[in-house]
Amino acid sequence: MTLLRHSFASSGTLSSGGADPATQQLGAQVVQQTFEPLVTVLGAVEDEKVLNAGSECLKWLVMFAVDPLAAYSTAAGSNGIDTTLSVSAKLLSPAVSDASATCVGGLITQILLKLGPSLPTATVQSILSAVCARLAATELPSLVQSLCMVFARLVHSHGPEILNVLEQLPSPAAPPGEGQAPNMLIFVFRTWIEKQQDFYGLYCIKVTMSALLKVVEWNDPRINSITVTGSAVDLASADGAGIQTRSKSRSTPASGKTQYTIVHFLTKFVVILAKTMSNLAEEEEEWESSDDDSSDGEDDDEAVSGAGATSSVFAPAVSNIFFCTTEDYELLSDRLGAEGGVEVRDGEEPEEEFEAYFDPLNEVDLKGAIPQALQNITANANVLQAIMPELTVADKEALAAVSALSS
Repeated sequence: MTLLRHSFASSGTLSSGGADPATQQLGAQVVQQTFEPLVTVLGAVEDEKVLNAGSECLKWLVMFAVDPLAAYSTAAGSNGIDTTLSVSAKLLSPAVSDASATCVGGLITQILLKLGPSLPTATVQSILSAVCARLAATELPSLVQSLCMVFARLVHSHGPEILNVLEQLPSPAAPPGEGQAPNMLIFVFRTWIEKQQDFYGLYCIKVTMSALLKVVEWNDPRINSITVTGSAVDLASADGAGIQTRSKSRSTPASGKTQYTIVHFLTKFVVILAKTMSNLAEEEEEWESSDDDSSDGEDDDEAVSGAGATSSVFAPAVSNIFFCTTEDYELLSDRLGAEGGVEVRDGEEPEEEFEAYFDPLNEVDLKGAIPQALQNITANANVLQAIMPELTVADKEALAAVSALSS
């Protein structure tokens, strides 16, 4: 996968998606040489590392070689697009473990962005239904994030029309004990906004938060009326107020039974804006502190290599991302780590950083966008009057802290 990614990058391809002749020629060569062996392996194995790495390879082919892929015919007589859809269906099916499907969101996103207009409406609807069914069934944070990214990119690419599309589709079956959403629109945005604060990786946070900013700007009553799980209220602790940054939540022991408020979408969004801003500021302070203490290079390298165990906006709480980023020739088994990921060495690029290179959304300035969004929301007296009663004391203190950071 490393050779595939860097080949497209070195060919001069940018966010244009491979429109230049050199990239088209390279894409045709790569598809001819690798596509059929790749999909044969993906159809035959159940190994999570292979399935995740393989789905990433397919994603890059769809991104930069979609025309050669459409023109390709397999030995069985099917074309490259249908074969890719078949592999995607396998990765979204309940038969594949959550850990084996953590990269499927990126593949689905590129399929919808590159092929959506040419696919039958029924096919697009079945893809969205399969994504939602998997999203409803999983608790794995990395898979939840991967699937929510699909809808974030659709918000950016299709605008308000995506709301109409989702409203017309049924929601997936709810897990036992949970209420059934009336349609896919409510299911998607309820799940997304409730899980947003668990997302990691600066690029992902930029894409998802900027998408939510767009949704709120639309001021659609269907979104505004959605109710979701709000902030935690610790009944056994009177000193539980205050902004809950990631480091604070890690260091605070559980005490008593926790209950949660029920709030409207916009209230939840405002709280997430505040928490995201605080987390970004906290990360910046940690990195600056790390730079100040970097006199011992050996110790710093060891600290960085163990950073995957720390929850932050730059890394997952549990190492479960598959980075195939070496240009050395080694056995696959030597590169695939025992902890569900691949060793990242000096000078190597994580998958997220490499993909961000091609995406203009990576230029989003959250530190500027979030304070502006909060200012716009709080400037509306009617909106503020609706939000304030739903905020906990901790929520209000979090917003006050963000106001201090922004001033």
